[in-house]
Amino acid sequence: MPDAPAACRHCRSPVGAGEQFCCGGCEAVFAALQGDGLDQYYRLRDVDRDALMGVAARPRGGDAYAYLDTESYRH
Repeated sequence: MPDAPAACRHCRSPVGAGEQFCCGGCEAVFAALQGDGLDQYYRLRDVDRDALMGVAARPRGGDAYAYLDTESYRH
């Protein structure tokens, strides 16, 4: 039986044989989460991916970041 394809330790994207991360960004985020004791992120991800979904994506456009100018984001 062939080995399962390797996956990035952070985002689960495919990686080459012997690699742990798909890119430097994923490696940095993984290290930051581990270093700050936030590795529970990975346990939560494995149980319920939807539990980690944050604010719904906002449509892109000329005013894509206008919501950041609202009073609630200023304080």
